[in-house]
Amino acid sequence: MTRSAADCQRGDTRFAVTAFGETMLRYSVPAGNYFVKTGSFDVHVGGSESNVCAAVAQLGHAAGWFSALPDNRLGDMVLYRLNAAGVDTRHVIRKAGSRLGTYYLDAALPPNVSDVIYDRERSAFAELTAADIDVDKVLDTAIFHGTGITAGLGGAPAELLLDLLREARKRGITTTFDVNFRAGLWTAAAAAERLKEFLAEADVVFCSQRDAAALFGAGADAAAAGAALSGCSAAHTVVITLGEAGAWANCRGQVVTVPAVPTRVVDRPGAGDAFVAGVLSGLLTDDLQAGLQRGAALASRALAHRGDIVSVSRHDLGAGADPESGGIRR
Repeated sequence: MTRSAADCQRGDTRFAVTAFGETMLRYSVPAGNYFVKTGSFDVHVGGSESNVCAAVAQLGHAAGWFSALPDNRLGDMVLYRLNAAGVDTRHVIRKAGSRLGTYYLDAALPPNVSDVIYDRERSAFAELTAADIDVDKVLDTAIFHGTGITAGLGGAPAELLLDLLREARKRGITTTFDVNFRAGLWTAAAAAERLKEFLAEADVVFCSQRDAAALFGAGADAAAAGAALSGCSAAHTVVITLGEAGAWANCRGQVVTVPAVPTRVVDRPGAGDAFVAGVLSGLLTDDLQAGLQRGAALASRALAHRGDIVSVSRHDLGAGADPESGGIRR
């Protein structure tokens, strides 16, 4: 019988959340500049799964990230950043002679659209095999989290993720899956077909309204998107993100909604992962409403600062802004 994530938090697992996926270096220029004109780049560490783990860990839950990195100083840089956020990286595979994947963000101001360029082929993560993964360690957890980004990479990483999701469900572990469609990795038609296998192993599914429409033909409202995801998954909980309109969730027939937190956007990458982390923290205490609210607050915080990994604490989320402070606490 499947245990709830809250049950698993009572002390019978090592981790509250584990995740499997690739982390890269991000090179970007501030919005308003352009690649062709820049003389320097901002550098950040980022990957959807590790972003989630970093936020979960900062909220006080034990989070373990399972992946592979090159055995060089670039790999050290990734570990340093994740360790600083409290993520357990002791089981990350280090591969000599391999490379760290990168992506480039050419940020733009509305109405222009930002562009992402990937350079992640033949990375340490792409070279992982089943022999590299200790399944018992990965699944010593209350929640196992995966994303459609890893599925979109194809090859061994995709198969490893699918096997881990299947095994997690067999063991009664809560499985969560973020669709996270990336057009730079595969077509919508290919993603829609392949992701059905992954969604069939997910207890909780996250998807944006935009991705639900592009991949699964969902209608224009959240309920239609939720119905589309429920129709092609085994999830008991479906969470639909709606951008500035907030988020919608259906948990075993109970619908919950939360508004977005008004934010001045500074940097977009990582906001969706921050939201997911907030919801996972709610699942760990059997309080989806609180998790959605925390996720909205985390997403706002992520949008308002540069970098893929949000920096946060429970105090930050609870402090709020004092309208009489002039925007600064002294």
